[in-house]
Amino acid sequence: MINRLTVLLMCIIFLTACQTEKPSKTLTVAAASSLNNAFNELGQVFEEKSNISVQFSYASSGQLTQQIKQGAPFDVFASAEIYYLEDLAKAGFVEQNTISTFGKGRLILYHPDHPNLIDDFNVLLDNDVHHIAIANPEFAPYGKAATEFLKEIKLYEQVQEKVVWGENIRQTYQYVKTGNASIGIVASSLITRKDHYSKIDSKFYNPIEQSIGVISSSPNKEEAREWINFLNSKQAQDILVKYRLALKEES
Repeated sequence: MINRLTVLLMCIIFLTACQTEKPSKTLTVAAASSLNNAFNELGQVFEEKSNISVQFSYASSGQLTQQIKQGAPFDVFASAEIYYLEDLAKAGFVEQNTISTFGKGRLILYHPDHPNLIDDFNVLLDNDVHHIAIANPEFAPYGKAATEFLKEIKLYEQVQEKVVWGENIRQTYQYVKTGNASIGIVASSLITRKDHYSKIDSKFYNPIEQSIGVISSSPNKEEAREWINFLNSKQAQDILVKYRLALKEES
């Protein structure tokens, strides 16, 4: 009886240890703020599959680029625009042969107080629209795309005085969410089911290519490539669809 009890206890301890096994390695991913919601979910799925922990550092693509050039200890860089990765690769900070595009960013007009707005962009001229939140185009690809959009619809000069600049696209979204701006031109990947928004046709701005690459100085290059391969898997792409980051345009 004692022997059986001992064996049973050992099995329980063994199974518990397996269930609480700590990740073998930690991967540090620098990621554009637009990827925040999607990557948090993808990171959990990846860790369960690979036993590799993923830690994210979110900021604008331009800010992260500067941090990488200054020696920030990242393993992977996921940018909202491929330009930044190519720039880093030319300077030797990113391995050129690891760069790939895994998603497509899209702009939306976020307007909590205008639930019936569909595509009448002239609402930006309304007197009750005091502030329009846009990410700083100097550092954020979505800010650059938002500026292109406003110029394409011939409203940029008319609304310029209303614009408040977000440090990154997530901060820009928060400006509207908290009522500090009436309307925002933000990434569709940050929108929740409760948010009111209007789609902006991608013909009004240049493509926003969500791209990724391995940092040349990374000590975890094998794990970094595993993360990149995972992002291109069907399981990950299905999750990206949910966050409106799929490469193929949704209907």
